[in-house]
Amino acid sequence: MVTRQYDVQLGKLLKQFPAVCLLGPRQSGKTTAAKNFLYQF
Repeated sequence: MVTRQYDVQLGKLLKQFPAVCLLGPRQSGKTTAAKNFLYQF
């Protein structure tokens, strides 16, 4: 699996904060990114 830049940043943010919000335009892959990040662990 390809490690995306947001994966590293998202991991750092989740260690600091209990919740993180993914913002972006419609159909940009926000849900897919969240699911892929969660399934890595």
